Amino acid sequence: MLSLYYDDDEPVVKNSNNNVNVNKNTTTTTTSSTTAVKTNNNNVNRQSPIKNNNNKKSIVSSVALSLEYKDDDDEEEKEEEEEEEEENDINNNSRDQLLLNEYQQQQQQQQQQDNHNSNNNNNLMDEEELIPVDYEYQKTVPFHIFCELLDRLTQVTKHTDKKSLLTTFFNNYKDKDNLFPIIRLFLPQLDKDRQVYGLKEKTLAKFYVEMLGIAPNSIDAIRLINWKRSTTNEIGGDFGNAVFLSLKNRCLEKGRISIADINITLDQLIVTDDKREKQRLLKRLLRHTTATEQKWFVRIVLKEMKTGLSEKMILNFLHPDAMNLFNHTSSLRRVCQDIKGSGRPLDYDGKTILIGQPIKPMLADRKPLETVLNAIEEESFIVETKYDGERIQIHKQNDKIKLYSRNSNDCTHIYSKLLNPIIKECVTVENCIIDGELLVWDTIVQRYEEFGKLKTLALNQTVDNVGKQLCFIAFDVLYVGDKSVVELPLSQRYAILKRCISAKSHQFEVSEHRVCSSKQEIVQLLDAAILAREEGIMVKRLDSVYTPGERRDKWIKLKPEYLDGVGDDLDLVIVGGYYGSGVGRRGGTISHFILGVPELLEQQEGEEQQQKQLVTFKSFCKVGSGYTDSELRTLQERLTPHWQKRPLGNVQFGTERPDVYIDPTASFVLQIKAAQIVITEKYKVGFTLRFPRVVKIRDDKQWSECLDEAGVISLANEYEGRYAKRKIEIQDGKSTKKRRTSTTKKPKKKIGVLQCFEDTDTTGVVKQSGLFEGLEFCVVKGDRQHSKAMLEIVIVENGGTKVQYPSKKTNYVVSSMKEVLKIQNLISSGSFDIVHFQWLLDCIEGKRRIPLGPKYMIFTTEATRDIFSKEIDPYGDSFTEDTDVQTLKDAFKQIERQSQQQNKQLNNNMIYQAKQQQQLQLTLPTDKKNELFEYIESNYLIKEWWSLFRGLRFYLDRYQVVGEKSTIMESNTFELVKNQIIFYGGIITSDIDDNVQYVVIDPNNNSRLPFLKNRIHRLDNNSTTTEIVTVDWVDEQLRLNSPLLHKNTTQ
Repeated sequence: MLSLYYDDDEPVVKNSNNNVNVNKNTTTTTTSSTTAVKTNNNNVNRQSPIKNNNNKKSIVSSVALSLEYKDDDDEEEKEEEEEEEEENDINNNSRDQLLLNEYQQQQQQQQQQDNHNSNNNNNLMDEEELIPVDYEYQKTVPFHIFCELLDRLTQVTKHTDKKSLLTTFFNNYKDKDNLFPIIRLFLPQLDKDRQVYGLKEKTLAKFYVEMLGIAPNSIDAIRLINWKRSTTNEIGGDFGNAVFLSLKNRCLEKGRISIADINITLDQLIVTDDKREKQRLLKRLLRHTTATEQKWFVRIVLKEMKTGLSEKMILNFLHPDAMNLFNHTSSLRRVCQDIKGSGRPLDYDGKTILIGQPIKPMLADRKPLETVLNAIEEESFIVETKYDGERIQIHKQNDKIKLYSRNSNDCTHIYSKLLNPIIKECVTVENCIIDGELLVWDTIVQRYEEFGKLKTLALNQTVDNVGKQLCFIAFDVLYVGDKSVVELPLSQRYAILKRCISAKSHQFEVSEHRVCSSKQEIVQLLDAAILAREEGIMVKRLDSVYTPGERRDKWIKLKPEYLDGVGDDLDLVIVGGYYGSGVGRRGGTISHFILGVPELLEQQEGEEQQQKQLVTFKSFCKVGSGYTDSELRTLQERLTPHWQKRPLGNVQFGTERPDVYIDPTASFVLQIKAAQIVITEKYKVGFTLRFPRVVKIRDDKQWSECLDEAGVISLANEYEGRYAKRKIEIQDGKSTKKRRTSTTKKPKKKIGVLQCFEDTDTTGVVKQSGLFEGLEFCVVKGDRQHSKAMLEIVIVENGGTKVQYPSKKTNYVVSSMKEVLKIQNLISSGSFDIVHFQWLLDCIEGKRRIPLGPKYMIFTTEATRDIFSKEIDPYGDSFTEDTDVQTLKDAFKQIERQSQQQNKQLNNNMIYQAKQQQQLQLTLPTDKKNELFEYIESNYLIKEWWSLFRGLRFYLDRYQVVGEKSTIMESNTFELVKNQIIFYGGIITSDIDDNVQYVVIDPNNNSRLPFLKNRIHRLDNNSTTTEIVTVDWVDEQLRLNSPLLHKNTTQ
């Protein structure tokens, strides 16, 4: 294995005699992370491990083979000679060694200092008690093996396939007792030892352009700099993919580095703040990596892996208790150390909670108000004010104090100067962990400042801080003295908290608990919070224990913007757009919008167009949520013709500017709901919305009907930010007035229930037979003659049970058709057999439970379909049941129906082929026509159902870049279509060329349609024979032609 980053830039390689060849300037160290590699020739294989992309088994087995590879000595000697020519790298690497040694010395000094401050075994401000990082084994594992695994994890969609790949990889990963070096690459966002590299996409793009020595206006440079933007041939939104595409023709074909090299490079990047030094490290890495390795290295640096693997999935794969242990410790190192003896349960109870070790905070769930009101009658709850600040965890041990954010980041350096003196004065116990909210209190106006002013005050970034101070509101205690209290109920923890704190008004307080035992009390407290311009309320069960990292319904948050009918909806016009990032559904498309308001001038006489020109718009807020994917696609299609790359003269922006611009008078209006109006310099109005979301796309409104600038200022001034107050007051006023004028009490309005969810009262139904004994049915819809209620009564009369919501115990869902929303949802789940109600009637008429067959099925699950294939032929005739006259008639009808469908498809194919022949006549010489027509006739016109797609070539639109297999996007839909096309004789290609007959797209995503049409139009002499079809078209062809699928159709 070729190692590059231990002593200098010269490769340290092993020759055939098992001796280590080191450049004469190399200095060998004994540090675990810098020791020269001593590999076994049998440990490494330089060849690419994955060969077969179509066989899922090969995907799994290939990773296993990859970890057992052999060195090619001749090739390595050649590489070594090439490396020896790079003399300048020797001096550079000496700096790397000094830098790394300095970093390790700093860590050792910090550890000694922390140990010096340790008074007893409970002193856990010392964060270096965990294992040191040892990269010895990782020097033998090539980084390209890890990258190939990540590529495969990205490509497969099923949870079981991802787990299988991980299983194979870790089964071959030898160093089971030292998982941290590899897990920190899987989960870089959880690696607190490497918090900030100081490298974001903009900086990295600039570095790559300089390192590659390419012109800033070149295609590759533009791709890197404008990585969010899609082009004619590529989908943007993923910086890692942009790096891959720009480097694929510039990098090595085979990587030369190990996982240890990557880890050491990352350690060096963390140590230095010098941008030139960072660029030098990146440049050195660039010389020895492939484009794929660069893609994944960049994603690790950006901490955005995009593999479809959640933190919970990876940690729980390593050990069932790993995620819970991480929630208790926030330490990836600690988790990897404790799972060495896998198989035994991990200790993640209160004993794992230690001072100086941040804990993932317990989170509150979001529930409808009705749910909370119903629960209050059964359990004891308390209500707290939901403060609009920053969640902070205080760790105090004697006079030493650490502060941690919601994400377990150490923020002591930000707030300690102002907050630590208050903590020492008000916290009366020596050792504790307190959970609470940090806010800014304005002593002049006597109120809490809105969110966003904390860091401004703490870092003293403005002189406008007169009369403002930090205030910590404590609402929970997790650790006191020398033990954890998280397992105690909230009522006891709150009593302990109050004894630990000597409150000081508006500096360090304990959140007030209000015990509630009725619905009316909660409603009144919520109303009071809205009127006081507070963020909302927290509703907590008194018996709730503190569960780190979990969002449990024992804590519930209620905010005005969560409630229907509370808070104003603002109509705002789109003035710009942003490209979405990532590789998901919205990556590379304009998925976020900047909204504005008109600054209306005095109306003058003239035409409407003249009035438009007098209006100036000002930016107000940015929104990117609230709409469905379908609504977004529709909006994108309507906005696409109007986007412009340059700003317009009638729109003014603040510091926040969009990627593309639009004339507001040709734009669309969005109805927005938000939590608060706050002051800002980012938007030209001077205000913006906090937590905005789209409620509705207003096709019925023009820009002139939107909220204007005067309206924004009026709302901000009159209601001081929290405009939810206004609607509540208006509603209360109206209701009060009605109550005063009303002389009779109105009956309560009955809440309606959809017919498909209405239950039938069968308490008086007498059981007549046991025909359906032991079966559970869910009846969704009947018809005019046989209503839902009648069918449910029939089921109960014959011994069955009925439910309104199907579960795992439900045997059959019954309906008269599939064009019902509830049925469509059940079909999408694929978990229930959906039967036509005629089966019930036939069973009752025949006084026996008739075996199910295709003629009764509206939808058939995979399990039932397999049973049918063994018991029934494609026309519905049973292999085991005696045939009667009616069964034969049904079979003959099915044969006739299938024959008609096949003839129809054959006619369509003949018409299509005739068109092809007519087109070919225009281009082919006479002596070639007969030969070609014979070929078409023999290969295309005469087909059996099992060769429906024989000779046809299909391109599935599932690649970010056409022709680039590595840019495949996850899609269960396309995976199924691919298998169907191959099964029926078709050919799948990864590029659109002259031989492709069909381009298959997702009917739910038309955003790439213009690009595909343009690509087909550019084909040589074949643009008229390549058709764009949808996935539904493929399904329709199979349904009409394949007898295997006929049994799933409605009879």
